[in-house]
Amino acid sequence: MLVSAGVGGGRGERIADRVDEQCSSRGRASAARSRPRWVCLGGGAGHRYTVPMSMGSTRLFLVRHGEVEVAWRGRIYGSLDVPLSEHGRTEGIRVACALRGAAITSVVSSGLERTEHVARCLREQRGLARADDPDLRELDRGEWAGRTPQELEACWPGAWAAWFASPANGRPPGGESLNDLLKRVLPRLDHWTRMSPGHSVALVTHGWVLRVLVCHVLGAPLDSAPRLDVRTGDIVAMRWPVQPQAGAAVLEAFALDVAHPQLSE
Repeated sequence: MLVSAGVGGGRGERIADRVDEQCSSRGRASAARSRPRWVCLGGGAGHRYTVPMSMGSTRLFLVRHGEVEVAWRGRIYGSLDVPLSEHGRTEGIRVACALRGAAITSVVSSGLERTEHVARCLREQRGLARADDPDLRELDRGEWAGRTPQELEACWPGAWAAWFASPANGRPPGGESLNDLLKRVLPRLDHWTRMSPGHSVALVTHGWVLRVLVCHVLGAPLDSAPRLDVRTGDIVAMRWPVQPQAGAAVLEAFALDVAHPQLSE
């Protein structure tokens, strides 16, 4: 399902101005992580996405939303619509700065508030229309949503640990497994790839969505997904075939650090 709205995003705030300020700041290095996590495949840390895309594939920048409000940290919120913290909003601006030089022709979010902010940061500097795809929302936690692990343990003893031991098929009451999530999101990546052959698309989504997609592209079991360190504001780059039978998707970069100099095509 797709929901479209007008160009920019409204509400009077010029996000693009804040992006310009962030990008021109000499203090970008202060945003660097405490340990290097930027893994760029097929070109090393200097790879800047300069290889032209063929019409047979689309580059997907998969972006995780920023940090959520403190009241939700430590809670299992899944696909609930929870707000960003001020730091989370800043992470969205840093993502837009990192991708400022990328020739992105479409920006799509899951439509939840925490992804829409990042999407707006990316859209406004390009004059693109809003596009929401609810099938890119986070893993549905069902009856677990909104609870802490401690509250979960009181109601379903051992369930949280059991889920982490086998998340591929583990499913909370009324919720999804990682296999369910992958089946939901894969057709949407195929859709957005077909909509922009030979171009780049930013999909602003959620942590478990990024994890299952990386596992899928690498051929890794979904039970290993919890081991992937996907943090708020992270960027994953993939080259996705327009026609699935034409070849396999390729992971180009994992956990691109927003403190790195601008990525360009």
